[in-house]
Amino acid sequence: MDDAACVANMTQCLTDSGLKYCDAGKDICLQRGLCITSIIYSNRSACICYPCYYGDTCENEIFSRNLWTVGLPYSPAMTPKIFYVINSIMSFFIVITIINSVLCLQTYFCSKRVRITNVGVYLIFNAIISFLLGLMLSIQSITSWLPQYIPEDYWKISCLIDRKFVYMSLAYMLGWSIFLIGFERMLVECFHYSLYDSRKRSFITLTSVCIICSLTTIPGIFTLKNLSADQLGIAGRLNIAMVTCVNYTSLGYIIDKIILSIHVYGTFILYIILCVVVFKHILRHRRKTVPAHTTPQNVRIILHKHRDFFIPLLASIICSTPMIVVNEIMTCAKVSESKSVPYIYLFGSMFTSLPIALSFFTFIYPANVYMTAFWKESFVGRCLRKMKTKIVCKRKKLTTLFTSTNLNLTPISTRSHELLT
Repeated sequence: MDDAACVANMTQCLTDSGLKYCDAGKDICLQRGLCITSIIYSNRSACICYPCYYGDTCENEIFSRNLWTVGLPYSPAMTPKIFYVINSIMSFFIVITIINSVLCLQTYFCSKRVRITNVGVYLIFNAIISFLLGLMLSIQSITSWLPQYIPEDYWKISCLIDRKFVYMSLAYMLGWSIFLIGFERMLVECFHYSLYDSRKRSFITLTSVCIICSLTTIPGIFTLKNLSADQLGIAGRLNIAMVTCVNYTSLGYIIDKIILSIHVYGTFILYIILCVVVFKHILRHRRKTVPAHTTPQNVRIILHKHRDFFIPLLASIICSTPMIVVNEIMTCAKVSESKSVPYIYLFGSMFTSLPIALSFFTFIYPANVYMTAFWKESFVGRCLRKMKTKIVCKRKKLTTLFTSTNLNLTPISTRSHELLT
């Protein structure tokens, strides 16, 4: 029987080969693979391990828990059509991310009022990191369309860049930059720091963040699994090449989890603390200055007037929560057995990337100062204003022409009517 026939009727395929499934009480594969035994010599058994497992009895996991997405190709729902849909949507989000990052960067650089503040330095840093992440993701997206044509050595190098050192460092920096933007605004709002204090503070802080985020990726080098690719099959060799630099031992996974928790959960908690502290400070101030307003009125006014502070933090909190939960509960084996995980991964990734993909609408659009800088000082804003002015002028000319034409036609029609009568 050929491979397709064996997939359709495994029992018959085994029988033709003189094999059968092991009896229920003699399954040695720990429910992690198919137990096969000889029809004649029933005391001899072997295991065909499910994806994500290896070993004589499938006792070992190929991938550490941080690599649960490796199981996506093995999911029953991951058809070629679903793969193309996921890749297409994520590619669209990557393009939007790059466009928004460029819009933010040119707004910040063109406006001196933004550049000379500590908040402006953090905003520029955030936009640069978003742009770099967008470029890296675009390269990943291009290579993911035709992985079979990419050399194995490329995947090993890509693993070090995309999964180990560069990408993760940038992702950590992005999270801390959002916190620093909110923290600087809190200093100005609650502790009366000057908006135009020396930028030395922001440069020193960002330098420290860059160094720390880069160094925290180093410990995982010494705690990697040393697997023999020849024992894993073709698919196993391909997957190992893609993720070999972050496939941790049990100890390595614990270390990686601690580092990830500091950068992800740490910033997540700090976002919440910032929102609570600033909100309570402003609410207390409003109760003193405007005692006639009720609490709901104050809350609505605060969220509206200070939306440029709350939107980036709340968007990061809300959008990152689903994927954080998924990362905690998923493993490679669970993914390979589930039909719904590809859809969960798609929507979770889209939701998580929204604050980054729409950074212009997260940081610039809610702030009147930054929107004014965009329209009046940035290159794109000025071009859009000129286009709008030309469109308005052409519309006025057409309206005037249409009106004058009607006025010129009216007397002619009137005289014609008089002559006829």
